[in-house]
Amino acid sequence: ARAGEEFAVVTLKVKVLPGYQPAPISRPALIDASGKKYNTAVSFVDVGKVPEFSCAIPFRVPTGTQVKSLQVDTVSLDLP
Repeated sequence: ARAGEEFAVVTLKVKVLPGYQPAPISRPALIDASGKKYNTAVSFVDVGKVPEFSCAIPFRVPTGTQVKSLQVDTVSLDLP
């Protein structure tokens, strides 16, 4: 990270349901407490190839950023 920045890494554990039909999934975004959105270079590839997987998604954010949620397509997940 650059001076004044740090990485927020969100680990996402996914279980793919048997009826899942592969489709493009947008890149995840991190939302901070003020509503600002941070993007990542990570994208989902071959979702459904295995029934369960885990991935660590890095986001470059200003030092001290308070994260609120992770957004993937229309799904928003609150972060502790």
